[in-house]
Amino acid sequence: MIANWIYWVVGAIVIFLFFVYELHKSSDNKKMLNKPLTITSSKSPFYITEHRLILAYKELSKADFMLVKIGVRSLNEGSVFEKTIDALAKLLFTTGIALIAVIAALLSSLLAVYENDELKVDLQRWVDDVSMIISAFNTIISQSGNFLTLVAGTTLCAIIHFGFAHERASLRKKHLVIIDEVEKERS
Repeated sequence: MIANWIYWVVGAIVIFLFFVYELHKSSDNKKMLNKPLTITSSKSPFYITEHRLILAYKELSKADFMLVKIGVRSLNEGSVFEKTIDALAKLLFTTGIALIAVIAALLSSLLAVYENDELKVDLQRWVDDVSMIISAFNTIISQSGNFLTLVAGTTLCAIIHFGFAHERASLRKKHLVIIDEVEKERS
């Protein structure tokens, strides 16, 4: 059987690689959104991001502006793969926790039944049955620890994903608002 520390190391590597993937994806998204926007003249070094974006969009030719506008509006907000993984993780988490709770409740109720003095007539059978229930408890506790570690890792990945996804969505929204405002001024 593989030692527990190997699970932790593999889990940490997977979470780290997922973090790097999300960071790279967000960085590529930011570069793609800012790629056609270069300001040829800057009047002050103290431009805030929105002001810089407004000036950059205003400097684009009408054809370039149309292409950039279509490109930003057609950006994908989430893939089917991401949504499937999200739904699967939620399903596994809730089902797994519920299953652990049901089994633990069932075993504890069995222990309460075995406290009945009438069942203690055959002492050896009673000891064997109680030992089996206690070993099942121990198995559930050890396996639920592994499961909860997996759930904690999945939750951490979900937090990382939703953080970066929110950053990408807010950057896209900011560009869309600025594009709409520049388009109103041009009309």
